[in-house]
Amino acid sequence: EWIPEVLLLLADVLRAEHRFPEAIEYLEELINIEASEMLKEDGKRLLIRLYVELKDFTKAKEILSSLLATDPTNVSYMVDSAMIAGAVGSRDEASAILLEAAQNTRADTPYRQLLEVADELYAFKEFEEAARIYERIVDKTIRAPKSNQSFFAFISFKPKYN
Repeated sequence: EWIPEVLLLLADVLRAEHRFPEAIEYLEELINIEASEMLKEDGKRLLIRLYVELKDFTKAKEILSSLLATDPTNVSYMVDSAMIAGAVGSRDEASAILLEAAQNTRADTPYRQLLEVADELYAFKEFEEAARIYERIVDKTIRAPKSNQSFFAFISFKPKYN
């Protein structure tokens, strides 16, 4: 019998090694055993990423639909939705989903979700919105000139893309 956290860890390692079928087996086992809902959610989200990497968008969307049914405004689920949209070539739709996810963040939104949506917004060249969220994450009270200087240089950086 496996410890649920070990299944998630193994699946993540196998994914990094491109051993997708084995990773999927471990994640499906995690989802079907007695484990915390948070671990099962992490497993489902990793499973979505695996199916996207395998270009099996139907399975990725099925899993995402089950997550969205429980909480349609969950920022992490919206990030997954944008990832799928971007992977199938709908960059405008992905960008719109990410902007909506950013609007759904609140003062109590966990750091991890804020970072996810900010990173994806940046990847989709939504720099101002990404910077707005990154500013919520950084502790500006810390006196670390190098890190603060790097952070503010990063968020003010706007690549010149056509």
